[in-house]
Amino acid sequence: AVRSYKPTGHRHVAEMLMLLGPDAAVGRWHVSSEIEVARGVLGTVRARWLADGRIEWGFRDAAGAAIVPDVRFLPAEPPAGRWFRSTPLDVTPVRAASE
Repeated sequence: AVRSYKPTGHRHVAEMLMLLGPDAAVGRWHVSSEIEVARGVLGTVRARWLADGRIEWGFRDAAGAAIVPDVRFLPAEPPAGRWFRSTPLDVTPVRAASE
């Protein structure tokens, strides 16, 4: 299992925030591109606006299972330049079909 994913994770977070522009539908999940590691595909990051202005995020593994961390909400008005942490996720890569 992969306990910590950082190498390209920031790119996927930035991609997700761009998808969640001010006109994004409340309650609708927006999904990143696949997160890949040398051993295969981990899955996708997903996020949605909530009615109270917060952002909820989660993960869908390559097998399609939703993984929801305990700490998964961003405040409605987060301070600029501050990174937030979630609870850790354990995800096992799915090997590419050619392997």
